[in-house]
Amino acid sequence: MSEQYRFLRYYIPGFLFLTYFFGLVTVNIDRSIFELFRVLRLDPTSLVAVAFTSSPAIGYLIYQFYDWSLYNRIAKSKERKALILIDKWATEEKFPKGERWEVKRKELVDFALYSSLEESDFTISDKISETIRGFWSHVNARLVSSIFVPIASGVFFAICWILNIILVLNLPFKFDLPKTVVLIILVIILSAFITYPAKRTIREAFALEEFVIRVRKQVIRNYMKLETESKASSKI
Repeated sequence: MSEQYRFLRYYIPGFLFLTYFFGLVTVNIDRSIFELFRVLRLDPTSLVAVAFTSSPAIGYLIYQFYDWSLYNRIAKSKERKALILIDKWATEEKFPKGERWEVKRKELVDFALYSSLEESDFTISDKISETIRGFWSHVNARLVSSIFVPIASGVFFAICWILNIILVLNLPFKFDLPKTVVLIILVIILSAFITYPAKRTIREAFALEEFVIRVRKQVIRNYMKLETESKASSKI
């Protein structure tokens, strides 16, 4: 995984999560917390630095929820013409779809997009493959950061609040509704700005994928034909 990909996928969501979480803490905690830090000889700056250092791990955990709940729905979108073409060619080649067809279909798309097989008419360059990966990286980062990160930060803050009550930690939480509402509105506005370009990027990714799939049509169909013949001969 490239550094740019890791940065988009894990660092940014993790960083935003901590920013939102500390924002909630800041507006809903009494300033006497600093006296507690002094008594316990804790350096708030060091605690924040340690927390932000862990942002990739936090981003990774948040991304898993996105991958499980939303990514596959986008990847199977009806607007993704590459999948429609794969379905059409599979029917024409009488390719056995079976129970794992959705997984197999994605493998065929990835094979066409990222394999380095030489063809007489067209060879997929690294730049095209990286461009498509870049599209998906930006889409994933935007959706994770605008949807799952705000929810996760709010849930984590609520958990900390509940634990403070249950375990009688006596942390000076003091809910400030006006400031919290203002913070939530700011987060919603920021999330809207982050999310808005994602739809355009998804369509660009779908369009480029469709172009590559069409160009590599014969390779995909030959693969389907060979596997169909192989399975047929194994039954004899």
